[in-house]
Amino acid sequence: MKSIFEGKLSSICTCEECGNKRVQSDPFLNVSLPLSDENGHSGDGVVQDDFLSLEVCLELLCKAETLMSPVYCRLCKKKTKTKKRMSFSKLPKVMCIHLKRFDAVNNKKISDPVKFPRILDMSSYISHWRGSDSDFVDENASNTDHPSILYDLFGTVNHIGSLHQGHYKANVKIQHENHWYRCNDESVYHAGSGNGESAVLNSEGAYMLFYSRQKLSLNT
Repeated sequence: MKSIFEGKLSSICTCEECGNKRVQSDPFLNVSLPLSDENGHSGDGVVQDDFLSLEVCLELLCKAETLMSPVYCRLCKKKTKTKKRMSFSKLPKVMCIHLKRFDAVNNKKISDPVKFPRILDMSSYISHWRGSDSDFVDENASNTDHPSILYDLFGTVNHIGSLHQGHYKANVKIQHENHWYRCNDESVYHAGSGNGESAVLNSEGAYMLFYSRQKLSLNT
């Protein structure tokens, strides 16, 4: 049975001498996003209002990098300098996003606030529109050059504490009520004033985010 969480990420390697591309796709049920690159910089080094954004985290995932070791190119018939980048080649009905807050190498938790939207547009991260040679064209997308592929936030998991100890809380939106609730162990209560949305978007320690794709039935 096909999972509503299942999508595909493509690894696209390009020979820097002849331009030959090699594409390998792997399925995923959740996407783990880095909060910094290998040098500790957020995206292009721009963090607005002291907040790292979810969009910058996605750009970090899809950021092109030159591999340290040469890779064999079948056209050049030798190992060449190769550039690699990740791109989404298939999007799921429900997008589960994991923010990589636990840094085991440096033995710390990354507590930086991450600003995430109520409506997420994933169209910029599709391989077909990023210029790759992937043979996947999203079956639900329109035929325009760059249509929006929108997702609505409906749940979060937040971690409060350190690398070695802490506590999880969840926020869930009840669609027919248009109201957010906070789940804390056996307690369930309103997430905040109004419909609770502002409190959820500004809550501490976002760790996992759940988005549902617009205009698609989860039962199809």
